Amino acid sequence: MGRQLVPIDLFLVQYDEGDLVGSLLAWVSLLPICIFVGLFGILLMKRDLRTVSLYGGLAAGEVLSVMLKRTIREPRPEGSAAGGYGMPSSHSQFAMFFATYVTLLFLIRCANEIIN
Repeated sequence: MGRQLVPIDLFLVQYDEGDLVGSLLAWVSLLPICIFVGLFGILLMKRDLRTVSLYGGLAAGEVLSVMLKRTIREPRPEGSAAGGYGMPSSHSQFAMFFATYVTLLFLIRCANEIIN
């Protein structure tokens, strides 16, 4: 096909050379790692139940994802640089849990402001 994939070496993320949208999306796909590192810093500084429960949920989701990958055994797309099974996506699971957690936290805080 003549396409040259350009890897982001540290994280095994690839995009087509010269594809600006692909490049942007490759970098965006690394956001869960940035979120995780940032949340770890918050956990070390705050050490409150809310942050601990967030990490507990993320850990439980990751365990569930690994169990589902071993049960479903869906191979990764051909040419993938990553090993193991690909379905369900750990990135998608992480993003969905984080978005749900933040949404519920926001709604609970809004409800508390209305009540008080």
